[in-house]
Amino acid sequence: MRRALLIAAIVSYFLAALAWLAFDRRVPRQAFDDLSSESTSEQGVSLAYKYLSTNGRSVAQLTRPVDANVIPRDGVVFRLVEQREPLFFRDDIPEDEEDDNLTDKSRRKKPHPKKAKPVATSLLSDDEEEWVRRGGRFVLGVGSAYGPLDVRGLTIHTARKAFPIWSGLDQLTLPEPRGLAGDPLRRTHALYVAGNDTVIARQPIGAGDLILIATPEMFMNEHLATGNHLALLAALAGAKRPVFFDELPHGLAGDTGFVAMLKEWNLGPFLLLLLVISAVVFWRGGRAIGEREDDYRETRSDAVDLVASLGALYDRSITTGEALTLYHHELTRAVAASSGLRGDALHKRVAELTGGIAVPHKHAKVSPENFQRILQTLNDSFRRIEHAKHS
Repeated sequence: MRRALLIAAIVSYFLAALAWLAFDRRVPRQAFDDLSSESTSEQGVSLAYKYLSTNGRSVAQLTRPVDANVIPRDGVVFRLVEQREPLFFRDDIPEDEEDDNLTDKSRRKKPHPKKAKPVATSLLSDDEEEWVRRGGRFVLGVGSAYGPLDVRGLTIHTARKAFPIWSGLDQLTLPEPRGLAGDPLRRTHALYVAGNDTVIARQPIGAGDLILIATPEMFMNEHLATGNHLALLAALAGAKRPVFFDELPHGLAGDTGFVAMLKEWNLGPFLLLLLVISAVVFWRGGRAIGEREDDYRETRSDAVDLVASLGALYDRSITTGEALTLYHHELTRAVAASSGLRGDALHKRVAELTGGIAVPHKHAKVSPENFQRILQTLNDSFRRIEHAKHS
C-alpha cells in the first residue's frame, strides 16, 4: 500500500510540474533569452514570429545548425543576438597536437597552457555561407561586437534610407542607436545610415545576401509596432519565403532527429535485432504446443483430505449463495466435459438435469431449507452424470 502511494505521489508531482510549465504565463516571459521567439516579454520577439506566421508565411524555429541541404534555398534566417559570439563547433577549434604526443607522466609535470578563446574571422560558418550562396537570406542583428563585426553607440535616433530598396521605408526609428563597424563592412553596401554611420548593411553572396543590423531591438515586442519596424520585418521576410528564427544562440538546441541519432550511436543493427526477436517471440507465442486446453475440463480432486479442507475454507470465506453458484458452475463444467456440448446446448442440458432450478444470486440470503433443496438437486445431477458414464 505504501509503495503504491509513493508511486502515485511521484507521478502526481511530475504531472503537476508539467502542468505548471504548460499553463504558467510567467514561464515564456522569464525562462527565455531576450530576442528569442519563445519569449513573450517586452524584450522577446514572439510577436514578430506570430505576425509572420499569421500572414500566410511558413515560419519555424531553427534549433540546429544551418544545413544547406535541409533548409529551403529561398528561406530567410533571423539570428537576433545581443552579446554573443558567433557559433563555434567542435570541428572549428584546432587541437593541440603537441599535447597528443606527451605521455601521462610528462603531462603531469608540464603545466597545461591556457588556451586562448578562438576568435571567429567570418560572420557565417561554411554551411551557412553555402546556404546563402544558393539563394538564402541571412539576417544578422547584433547588439554588440560579434566576431569581426563591431558596433558603436550613436546619438542619432533616426536612420534614413541610403539604397533604393523597399519602397515606403524611407526612415527607421532606432530604439537603441548604434552603428556597424569593423572589417566585414568593406564587403557590404549601406541600406540605412544615421549620419555617417551604417545602421543596416547588405552583402550579396552568390544568389543570396547577408543583412547586418546594428539595432535588433527594433523587432522586440515593445518596439515592433512603432517606427516602421513591422514593415521592415515584412520586407526582410519577403512575400513567400519560408522564415526561420534561429534559436540556437538562445540555448534552444534541438536533437538531430531519430534516424540521425540511431546512425550516430550505431543503434540501427541493435534495434533491428530486437525487432526480429520480438517478431519471433510473438509468432512463437501464437503457436500452440499439442492440443489446446479445454476451459471445461475436469479439475476436481478425489482426495478426501483436500475436499474436507476446501469445504472448511469455503464455509468460512464465502456465503451460501456463492457456494451454490460455484457448485452450479462446476456442474456445468462436468456436463461439458462428459457430453462435449457448448453454448446454448450446454445450458439447455444443465437445465434438464436440474429441472430448471434457479440458482440464487451469490450475494442473496438463502434459507437453510432452500439451500438443502438446491444442494440435493445439484448432487442428484452429478449422480446422473456419473451413472451415464458407467452405463
